[in-house]
Amino acid sequence: MGEPSVEIDIIFVGQTGVGKSSLINMIIGAVDGSKASANVSNDAHPCTTHTTSYSTTLDTGLRCQLWDTRGLDEAAGAQNFMSKLVDKIRQLASQQARELKETLRDRTRLAIPILMWCIDATKIDVQVHWQQFQKVYVEYCERKAIPVLVITRGPPKAGWEARCTDQLRQLNLGADVPFRMVRRYRSTSSPEYGEDAKALKDLILRANETLINSH
Repeated sequence: MGEPSVEIDIIFVGQTGVGKSSLINMIIGAVDGSKASANVSNDAHPCTTHTTSYSTTLDTGLRCQLWDTRGLDEAAGAQNFMSKLVDKIRQLASQQARELKETLRDRTRLAIPILMWCIDATKIDVQVHWQQFQKVYVEYCERKAIPVLVITRGPPKAGWEARCTDQLRQLNLGADVPFRMVRRYRSTSSPEYGEDAKALKDLILRANETLINSH
């Protein structure tokens, strides 16, 4: 028999219009507008009005539950949104009373989610986006999630990697938080789209390995 498959929850968070739904479609391989796809918008108007989940399985057999959340600045009060988001993350993190969820390669992991924070390439230097990241992950979640950063709608200006690393260090988020840039596309059939889809899946696998190795 092969290795048992493991399910991991991935929560996509960011401001309205940052591209969370598009990232989910990229990972699950759905075409925008298809029955299985997340709703997307080409402008700053909200297309996700409530938290919705989508399931997919990566080539390695890792089952993923992808959570598409409402844009931070579209919630009925930022504090109210933060509270609901943290409740969801804590619920996932404490699932099964923190008992062992499944075994993978003779090692065990807990039901701790990946927190995939999304920032628009043009907003890298806007401090509030990083402060929100810190508040959710450090203060509210008490670091009980695996943080991952995705810069969307790239490419950003030169030197963006160093600026991201500096922001992570300054806010005590850790310089080892993995991050990736995803480009802006006119067509989902372009080679670049496929390359970035693979890179996103690799980022998830890397975060899952971090989770496995930490327990």
